[in-house]
Amino acid sequence: MHRSFEQRMAIKFCVKLEKSAAETIPMLKKAFGVDCLSDWQIFRWHKAFAEGREDVNDDSRAGRPSTSSSDDNTKIFGPKKPPKICRPVGCPVNLLLIKITMLSNANWCQ
Repeated sequence: MHRSFEQRMAIKFCVKLEKSAAETIPMLKKAFGVDCLSDWQIFRWHKAFAEGREDVNDDSRAGRPSTSSSDDNTKIFGPKKPPKICRPVGCPVNLLLIKITMLSNANWCQ
């Protein structure tokens, strides 16, 4: 999180120096290495600062993350169910895996 803030500051600095996004990308990659923002993110921030944006903080997002479960999701998709292999047997997954392991270790040729 802190590294991306520093990179947004660097992008804003490059915009103030009238560097293009294409010129900015290699400088950021050299400065930040593997922690560098993606090219797409650099272009997006470069454009925003070039169009007059002053705030380097990321925009806040409203609501829950898209991977959350809610009452609405449960109504639409139903409650979480165990894998199909366990439903007919009616046992927990870990117990079923133990039983399968025990059977696979048995010597069937005796």
